[in-house]
Formats: sequence, C-alpha cells, structure tokens
Amino acid sequence: MRFLNKRKIKIWILIIPLLLFPFFQIVALKESKPLFNDLETLKAKIKNKEAQILELEKKSQQYQKKLFEIQGKKKSLKKEIESFALQISQLNSQIKITSQKIELLDLEIKKINFEIETNLKKIEKNKKILKKIVQVLYEYDQENLLTTLLKHKNFSQFFSEYQHLFALQKSLKSSLKNLKELKKDLEEKKGQLLKDKNSQLQLKGTLSFQKSILNQKKEEKNQLLKKTKSQEKIYQKILKNLEIQRKEIAQEIETLEAKLREKVKMEGLPVPYKGLLAWPAQG
Repeated sequence: MRFLNKRKIKIWILIIPLLLFPFFQIVALKESKPLFNDLETLKAKIKNKEAQILELEKKSQQYQKKLFEIQGKKKSLKKEIESFALQISQLNSQIKITSQKIELLDLEIKKINFEIETNLKKIEKNKKILKKIVQVLYEYDQENLLTTLLKHKNFSQFFSEYQHLFALQKSLKSSLKNLKELKKDLEEKKGQLLKDKNSQLQLKGTLSFQKSILNQKKEEKNQLLKKTKSQEKIYQKILKNLEIQRKEIAQEIETLEAKLREKVKMEGLPVPYKGLLAWPAQG
C-alpha cells in the first residue's frame, strides 16, 4: 500500500509540470511580446534618426557645393576689382601727366602772348617813327631849294640829313617787315599751342570719362562682392547648423543604441554591434 502511494506521488510529479507547461508558455509569450515591441520601436527610432542624418548630409553636400561656387565667385570678383583698381591707377597717372602737359601749354601760350604783345608794341613804335620820317621827307620834297638852304647852314648838311632820314626810313621799313613776319610766326605758334591744348583737354576728358566708368564698374563689383560675402556667411551658418543637428541626432542614436543593447543584454541575447544594420532580425 505504501509502495503504491509513493508510486502515485512520482506519477503526479511528472504529470503536474506537463499540465502547467502551457500556462507558463502563455505567460512567457505575454512577457516577451512587450520586449519584442520595445526592441522594434527602438530599431525604428534608430532607423529614422539615421535617415535624418543621411538627409542632413545630403543637404550639407548641396550647401557645401553652393558655398564653393560662392567662394569661387568671390575670388573672381576680388580679381576683377583689383584689375579695375589697377586700371584706375593707370588712368589717374595719365590724367596727371595730361594735366601737367596742359599746364605747360598754358605757360607756353602765356609766353607767346607776351612775345606777341611785345612785338606789337615794337611794330606800333616803328610805325610812329616811320610816319614821322615820311612826314619830314615829304616836307623836304615840298620845300623849294631856297627855303631848304636857308634852314640849313649849307647844302652838304641838308643832303646829309636827307640821306640819313632816307636810310632810317629804309631800315624801319625792313624792321617793320621783320616784326610783322615775327608776329605772324608767333600767332601761328600760338594757334598750334591752342590746338595742342585742346587735344590734351579732350584727352583728359576722355580719360576722366573712362575713369568714371571704371569707378562705376568697380563700385558695382564691390556691391556684388559684399552681397556674395553675405551669402557666404549665410551658407556657412546653414552648414554649421546642419552639423550641429547631425551631431545631436548622432548623439540620440548612440543613446537609443545603448538602450537597445541594454534591453538585449537583460534578456540574455547576443549583444549586437553598434549600428542599425548590425541588429539581428526579429521573427
């Protein structure tokens, strides 16, 4: 009888676990299901964050390309501005030289004017003297011989004075002719100097106009350079913000991966490598 009781107990010991196994299996499934959901949620978050990083990197590459283009444009603008500045300096030098030439021509014109004025005075003076000599000679011609002899001590004195006046008249006529020719030459020189001055004034005007055009172009390029530098700062700021966002998301991914590894470790599963693609597929 005692033997039969012990045997029954052993049988029940074997039967009870078999009867309870489905219950424990249901409980285990209920407990593992939330864990599975947590793991999948973490994976999805990591995947989403990595997708965000890829999108940020894509935007960063696009903005970096634009930034390179702007920086290249900035260099090109700087070269153009330097070229304009050099051309303006050369024009300033030419304008200065032209101004000095004009000043020199003004001095030469003043000198010619002075010479012409002096020559005119000489001409007028010689004309007056010549006029007097002609008048005296005319009077001599109009006087009769007796009157002429009475005015002079002798005929020889009269003849000597007459010859002297005649020679002086001839000399004055020659001098007057030379003075008139000199006046003509001086006036021609003055005319040429005035033409040269006018040419230099026109050249100066042309150079000044070219300078104003270059200054305008230089100013336009400076404004464009200023705008380009502003754009450069904007893109640099955008790239900086994108990098900050990328680092923040990368930090979030590290935090999520740490949580995921901790959950897997708690359940005794193999610890995956860092990164979404390293996680084992569920199911």
